[in-house]
Amino acid sequence: MFCLLDTNGQILYLRSDDYSGMGTSDNNFGAEACYVSQHFSSVFPAGVSDEIARSLFSDSLSSSGHQSTVSGYIGNELRYFEVSVTEVALPEPAQPVYHILVKNRPADDRNVRLLKDLLDRSPNAVMSFKPVYDRSGMVTDLRFTFANRKACSILGTDKDDLTGTRLLESAPGSLPAAQFEKMVEVLGTGSALEYEISAKGKKSNRSWLQVVIQNYSDGITVSIQDITAKKQEIQKTRKLNVKLRNSNIQKDKLFSIIAHDFRSPFAGCLGLLEMVLDDLDSFSNDDLRKMLEMIYNQSQSTYQLLESLLEWVLTQQNRINFSPERIDLHYIAEMSFFALNYIAGKKNIQLLNRIKKGTFVYADKNMLRTILKNLLSNGIKFTDQDGIVEVRAEVKSRFIEISVTDNGIGIKKNSQKRIFDIDYQYIGKGTDGEKGTGIGLHVCREFVSRHGGAIVVDSKPGKGSTFRFTLPGSKAV
Repeated sequence: MFCLLDTNGQILYLRSDDYSGMGTSDNNFGAEACYVSQHFSSVFPAGVSDEIARSLFSDSLSSSGHQSTVSGYIGNELRYFEVSVTEVALPEPAQPVYHILVKNRPADDRNVRLLKDLLDRSPNAVMSFKPVYDRSGMVTDLRFTFANRKACSILGTDKDDLTGTRLLESAPGSLPAAQFEKMVEVLGTGSALEYEISAKGKKSNRSWLQVVIQNYSDGITVSIQDITAKKQEIQKTRKLNVKLRNSNIQKDKLFSIIAHDFRSPFAGCLGLLEMVLDDLDSFSNDDLRKMLEMIYNQSQSTYQLLESLLEWVLTQQNRINFSPERIDLHYIAEMSFFALNYIAGKKNIQLLNRIKKGTFVYADKNMLRTILKNLLSNGIKFTDQDGIVEVRAEVKSRFIEISVTDNGIGIKKNSQKRIFDIDYQYIGKGTDGEKGTGIGLHVCREFVSRHGGAIVVDSKPGKGSTFRFTLPGSKAV
């Protein structure tokens, strides 16, 4: 088919002798004159019209013209055409005139059918588009030239209803339409784009999609692949790696405690006992008392460490029974004070119970006693002679906030955030040279977390520390 167009795209002349099989049934090309003064878009198929518009508004169009091969639908049948657009100069009228030549191009039907069949079987959504231009040469929409079964499923339409339609008009709120700006970017740059997006799936679950937009000839293809399963596997692997890393840290911590924190106290105690046994008669009663006190203190410290270590190991293996019950905080604090009175008395430290009677929590009694014992022991350890360690409780909504405060040496700011971590070794000795491994605080965090609470520390070096943790205040929690 041959025609001449003016600068507005109106038909000046039309010859339809080469238009075999190109028009619709209601076209009467025996009377070409009836199409004069009409716009070319009302005569040519959609894909051909889009290509002519693109060529007319292209800055690169010159006397050499523009040739291309495009596809378009005649009814439901996909056809291929050779389009040639050339600017010519005529004496009359004194303005540019465009020479348009459109020819049918035979397609290898067998190969096309094979390609379509392969794409239809693909688990990915595959679509191809041709750009739709306005008179200024700007891409205003994209026209579907192909969509496989998966793409039609995403859009909720049949292939026959989709091909030849415009994306923004026929599916304005769809997933492909949301990628319109990126498609236009690929058309302009010619460079492919590949990226991932998150979409809301069934039952509010999130799914992950990989989108690939590529340039081809004078159009683009879009492929959308569901990579949710792949993402989930990656997340599982990351969680497993974290779990393995923590397991290795815990193992290293356990071996470190056994090698150093148990070995050294036992070696010291055995050395003192050996010295006494070798020359018992040479020591006075006062000397023996002092050495026995040293052995006792070392043994007590090592026993506390052993208790914390066993509790921690059992916690990691989920072998500690969790049996919460209604507990009066005032009395559980008094029991903890009683167990630590001897140690506190040696440093003349006051243990003050500021918790009112009748303040109840819903907690496991053994775990709560361990938490208080560890926090109170640390308070005594890092407080000078004649100091104070006190316990308070405050109702916070459905939880009770318990605080253990001392006026001791405090904790450095950069250590406060990590002091509960098993892989962090807090370097610090008590005011009487007492040693600690930090494992007791880790056990406290594990036990508090088991109750659904949280534990934090607020400390100023030289002023003291306050450890706060929350426990459920009622059985409903």
